[in-house]
Amino acid sequence: MRNSTRMLAALGSGVCMALGMSAVFMGSFPVFLESVSASMGWGLSVFPQIVLVASVTGAICNPIAGRFIDRVDVRWPLLAGTLSLAFGLFLLSTIEAPGLVFIGAGVLIGMGAALGGPLAHIKVVSSWFDRRRGIVMGLVLAMSPMLAQAGFAPLVRWLVQEYGWRQSYRLLALAVLLIAGAAVLALVRTRPAAAQPQEAVGGPMAGSAGWTARQAFRSRTFWTLTVAECLVAGALIGAQAHLVSWQRTRGVSIDVSALLLSAQAVAGLVGSFVVGAMLDRLRSRWATAGMYLLPAAALLLMGVADGLPMLVTASAFMGMTMSVVVLLLPYLVTRFFGQRASAEILGLAFACSMTAIGCGPWLIGLAFDASGSYNAPMMGAVAAAVLAAGLMATLSPKAFKVVHEAEALDPLRTGQGPFVAPKVLS
Repeated sequence: MRNSTRMLAALGSGVCMALGMSAVFMGSFPVFLESVSASMGWGLSVFPQIVLVASVTGAICNPIAGRFIDRVDVRWPLLAGTLSLAFGLFLLSTIEAPGLVFIGAGVLIGMGAALGGPLAHIKVVSSWFDRRRGIVMGLVLAMSPMLAQAGFAPLVRWLVQEYGWRQSYRLLALAVLLIAGAAVLALVRTRPAAAQPQEAVGGPMAGSAGWTARQAFRSRTFWTLTVAECLVAGALIGAQAHLVSWQRTRGVSIDVSALLLSAQAVAGLVGSFVVGAMLDRLRSRWATAGMYLLPAAALLLMGVADGLPMLVTASAFMGMTMSVVVLLLPYLVTRFFGQRASAEILGLAFACSMTAIGCGPWLIGLAFDASGSYNAPMMGAVAAAVLAAGLMATLSPKAFKVVHEAEALDPLRTGQGPFVAPKVLS
């Protein structure tokens, strides 16, 4: 019974992620951009401001949402996030100018992303899965939204052609409300606290389910993980945003550049499973540092690739390493700090990461404008990823002590044991 419950919980989280902000809103945005802009008589720089509003709102709300998620049944924030996202999408169908309704829609979408996004689902997955946590996180957090994005683009294109962009946004809002709402109510739940193994180590975790947020925020480990994630996320996402322009300056045609984006997307699906499996085998700081070297290697390969086979291979490698950015931070946070305040801890870490992701493309663009070449900014991105790996290598070797103690207390091996005693992390 417990095994079926945890599988259904993971399935419910996957459905919710497939109907979350990244898949429904961002996945369909390129299709809506031209139609909305033409209908409203806007330039192509106006409607994208809704993305900025939603992203800033999400970054601000993430720490608050994390605190809320840690203190109530996870289904309540998920329901609130689902309602917020659905109402935000509906409001988009009513906009007439970039005014209050426009901003309100972006704010609601951002709040929906914070309350109903990865923070809540990381808590669900981590409460049920221990030994295969990395793989399940990969399926829920990465593969599910990626598959949904691949399907939403052609579906929305057809809806816009048949019914117009306003009705299409209303239909998306209805789908989020009914399908994601039903998944939250019927499937998603965390493992009961009484069924979770108690920690066998001393320090702030003893006799509890993990660290408090304050204890984590005062530790060097938290800031090492967060700064490293910011560096590699800003570098890799920034490079991806400039991929087509970067390759165009190297003489690659627009058709081949589009093929590279497709190769990246397909490889991302594979990467979510491969990286998840690798996470479940992390047993040293050197292995963790090595995972942050993968994006650096991908960017270097992308910069020297010549000829179609090499370009596709490099782009696919780059797509696979995207899963490192998505999965490594939440995996390590739940391992190092436990479940007690994992959503609140990740809320601050994600807010920092989202800020870095927003700055990455901008900084690379500034460097290109100043130098007239992508050589310097892309080498800077490589250097940022290498620095992130170096930071991970500074973690205490004891921080990767395997979880035999926790597994011994949990014969089904579905618990949430940390890697170490907190005293070696502070």
